[in-house]
Amino acid sequence: MASGYQQNINQLDPTYYRVVITQSGGTATWNTAGQTAGGVNPYDWGGYTTLPSSATNALNLAQGNVRWQSVVEQLSLLADCRIFDMTITFSGGSASNGLPNNANANTAVTSLAFDVAYDRDAGILPGYQNILLAANSSNTSFVGYGGGSNYVTTTAQAIRELVTAAIIRGGSSGWYKNYRVYNPTTSEDTEQKVYVKQPDTPANIWADIAVTQVADTLTGS
Repeated sequence: MASGYQQNINQLDPTYYRVVITQSGGTATWNTAGQTAGGVNPYDWGGYTTLPSSATNALNLAQGNVRWQSVVEQLSLLADCRIFDMTITFSGGSASNGLPNNANANTAVTSLAFDVAYDRDAGILPGYQNILLAANSSNTSFVGYGGGSNYVTTTAQAIRELVTAAIIRGGSSGWYKNYRVYNPTTSEDTEQKVYVKQPDTPANIWADIAVTQVADTLTGS
């Protein structure tokens, strides 16, 4: 007897991409002081075993958190997405899907990798190409942040552009977001304006980002 089940051609079939942001030893200079510092960090002070020991380190951590939130916003700009399988590396260790027990908030992140899944990714590339054309109508070959012959012609390349845009948001002038910043004196946090600037030039940040389409990391298919 037939089961009665039929495959719906409109059934969602997610597409998965692996994003890697190299924050040490790559092309860009990832500073450790000032509004360009902090890199990109998804974990705030509450997840660390060793908390920030100075106001400067606490602010650097918050700046990294603000940039991460910007990355999440940009990744969902043109299509809804899910983020998972995160791996964070810093001087002294690394961990997947969380921080290790010896995580030190005074240590800068050296690499961040994660998967992003889109149920409907077909609109990402044309959507981003429209953004490029809106900025420069003569950019019909869709040259992105990499410049030269680095054309944005695949969805993975468009995602790489979106991540770059998130990290360099505000440019050298900067922007701010109200965010919780740890206070080493009181061992509590307070909400304040956290200002961030692009860590380096757009081209250098772009060079430190890699995006590749991968198999379904949840089922292995």
